[in-house]
Amino acid sequence: MSGPSTTRHLLSIDDLDGDTIRAILARSRDLAAGAQSRARGAIAALLFFSPSTRTQYGFQSSVLRAGGGVISVDLENSRAGSNWGESLADTARVLSGFADLAVIRHSEADGVYDFAEACTIPVINAGNGMGLRAEHPTQALIDLFTIEKAFGRIDGLKILIIGGTHLRAFRSQIRALAHFPQVELFVLCPDKFWMEFADAEHYRRAGIRFTRIGHLDEVKRNVDVIYHNGITERRGEPVDSFYALDRAKLSEMRADAIVMHSLPRVEDLAHDVDGMPQARYFEQAHNGVPVRAAIIEHLLAAQRE
Repeated sequence: MSGPSTTRHLLSIDDLDGDTIRAILARSRDLAAGAQSRARGAIAALLFFSPSTRTQYGFQSSVLRAGGGVISVDLENSRAGSNWGESLADTARVLSGFADLAVIRHSEADGVYDFAEACTIPVINAGNGMGLRAEHPTQALIDLFTIEKAFGRIDGLKILIIGGTHLRAFRSQIRALAHFPQVELFVLCPDKFWMEFADAEHYRRAGIRFTRIGHLDEVKRNVDVIYHNGITERRGEPVDSFYALDRAKLSEMRADAIVMHSLPRVEDLAHDVDGMPQARYFEQAHNGVPVRAAIIEHLLAAQRE
């Protein structure tokens, strides 16, 4: 078996092989249990060109808890971005001398890649728009950690993902789960947001297997994980209630199963689910602190090699 990869950036979940993913999950467990961070003193530059709550403040918390520092780029009052017309490449070159790594979210899928190409420090993709290159790799690792924490394993589980297959988190999730070949994966998605041909071809060539279902009732009594990934990121676009989760729809799910959601929620996840013992989505968000710290450690160690 080959050792963990040492990729300099984390732009796609495909930048990590299966051994590295497992190593990051193991280190996340150590950090969650109180292990001292190996990234003490590191400075992270945070650039969020589109809105974020969990990812932006989760990274900030991870770095601060590790004993590091944060440079948060204020897009309104700095010359980065469209307000002043400074290129992403120039911003990257400058920040490479100010920080040890950079975390960037951008509304355009290629923006993160353009930034990373000019950076001489590790870059983490915190979500890059929509389209065929759009991903959210750190969310996928947080999801895996949450599942493993609940069941002590990932392989052998039955997992249902509800939501748009065009969304960046789904693209990273399905690729990450491919490293656990004994997972039985189901997908429930409206036709309107079903995957493009290029995505389907990528999954086919990579040997990524899943079963598309037409109704929650087909699997809800048998799956270990029901994960709602959201339907759309467009503001004001209504969510079909057929794909929404509430306590009544989940009443027959297994007592030892879990409900996850990438958040923020709108009409796709009712508040009456919060009181169910299977609800794990706020814990899922909090799990981002040790997982992001483990990712930072991995990239900084790779940079030193």
